[in-house]
Amino acid sequence: MLLLYSVVTMVGLGVIFTLILFIADRKLRVEEDPRLERVEKALAGLNCAACGYPSCRVAAEAMIKDEAEVYVCTVGGEKVAKEVAKILGKEVKKQIMKNVAVVHCGINSKTRQIKSAYRGIKSCAAANLIMQGGMECKYGCLGLGDCKEVCPVDAIIMKDGAPVIDIDKCISCGACVEACPRGIISLRPHAYGEKLLYVACNNPETGREVRAVCKVGCIACGICEKLSGGVFEVKDNLSRINRKKMGERLDKEGLDREKIIQKCPTKCILEK
Repeated sequence: MLLLYSVVTMVGLGVIFTLILFIADRKLRVEEDPRLERVEKALAGLNCAACGYPSCRVAAEAMIKDEAEVYVCTVGGEKVAKEVAKILGKEVKKQIMKNVAVVHCGINSKTRQIKSAYRGIKSCAAANLIMQGGMECKYGCLGLGDCKEVCPVDAIIMKDGAPVIDIDKCISCGACVEACPRGIISLRPHAYGEKLLYVACNNPETGREVRAVCKVGCIACGICEKLSGGVFEVKDNLSRINRKKMGERLDKEGLDREKIIQKCPTKCILEK
């Protein structure tokens, strides 16, 4: 009889606890928005935090709550923004922008001027410490691929001894920026659908000094500045693009990119 009472008691307690859990589940359950899973699946799925949120799910939750815009996933770009907007019944009203990595150096294995052979560790960080990696220009790309090695999404390949960045794959994490010992890589805003225009040089010395160590470096001649109406600005012997002025110029009359590229005497203004 004692065994029977014990069994009945345990069964009874099990039923009571099950009932309590059932009631608690019904009372405390938070209903999940059915759109959440669809939005999360539409995102890039990298959990890269480039959008400012720690994961794609958190970003999706923010968009559902109207705490983030539908174009917050800069990695996914316009395609993802339109998909999310469709799910949420919204419109994409803004030009999609994201930061992309740009290499401010145009040399490669054919144009790189060498003064001594570097025989050390195949690393830009190491080469930069020893006789400038054997290069004439102390500001140029060493071409040993430290940036490629740290890229988490394989957006960088080495071609002819120079890094080539796939701006569609780039997630603007900045790892390559940190890895470059010469600081020739930067993150800059880029609009989807536009070609990326940039100056491939990082040497702040005078034109004569640049010419002595590199044939494709910026010599601060100012031609791009004049042709662009100030969109290109020459400061500290280097030409750079003023994004604000570019936006104003494009709104008014456009920018003759081809002419600017062709007129650059050293061909250090590139577009891709």
